[in-house]
Order: sequence, then C-alpha cells, then structure tokens
Amino acid sequence: MRDVHTVIEERGNHTFVVRNAYSGDVKEVRVDPDKIALFEDASSIVEPPDACPFLRFETPGGSSCSVP
Repeated sequence: MRDVHTVIEERGNHTFVVRNAYSGDVKEVRVDPDKIALFEDASSIVEPPDACPFLRFETPGGSSCSVP
C-alpha cells in the first residue's frame, strides 16, 4: 500500500497528509485515538516493503488500519 498511499507531511499530534499515487488525491488523516498505542508500537511491522504506513498487526493473522 505504501506504493499507493504515501505520507507527504507529518503535522504532529498523530496527524499526517497522505497522497494517493493513483488518483493524486491529497488528504489529511489522523490516527484514531483508540489506536494511538497500536500505531506507536511499530514492532508488528518488521519489514514493511509495500505496507501502508498506518497498517499494524494486533494478533497473528489479524491486522488493523490505525486511521479512519
């Protein structure tokens, strides 16, 4: 997904500007308040070559997007 969605700006307070490589759309996103701890714990993403920067794995086989 990183090939599709790229963070182009980090605005602080878990807010980012993301660009969609296919459509060119630019959108501000914020990590869901109930997923901040999950987002900050990048240990579930050991090698994310093409993973979305907001994807996290909560359990084996279970994943979550940390933005709405």
